[in-house]
Amino acid sequence: MTQLQATTEEQLRHIAEILGADLQDWHIGAYPIRTLQMEEPVSFDAMAAIIDYLRSENKPKKGALDLSLVSEEMKDAVETWLAYKREKGQTYKPMGFKTFYKRLCELSGNNPHIAMQIVENSMQNNYAGIFPISNNHQAQTNGREERAKDAADLVSRLLAENDA
Repeated sequence: MTQLQATTEEQLRHIAEILGADLQDWHIGAYPIRTLQMEEPVSFDAMAAIIDYLRSENKPKKGALDLSLVSEEMKDAVETWLAYKREKGQTYKPMGFKTFYKRLCELSGNNPHIAMQIVENSMQNNYAGIFPISNNHQAQTNGREERAKDAADLVSRLLAENDA
């Protein structure tokens, strides 16, 4: 036997509408109880519609995480990481997501640029989680930036010499 329960006033009203029933309030001691008052027995089709409705309403939405706790600045890094996890066939449950976000904020010092670097580094290394960027990685990043700047300076100098 399947037991389904309407958990919200909206659900109860919807069921009453399906059945064409009136809602009545009762009290047993201090406990309020709402019942459906009907003139005719419930048809099989009406009961099936109620069961389908309650199952769909009470089913957690697949992949729906509460992103309201994510600051606007951090959304790009978080969404990039979640897309990476989905690609790998992995998902977060609410508690795991909150823990991930808290850790990302701690590691990045709430800096969205550092957060994105952490996410990208973890993705490049095919990590299942996020980890601090090592000093070696930071030195490599800084080294690449310096080499790019040196190359741009060299090109500018050569172009200036060519024009002279």
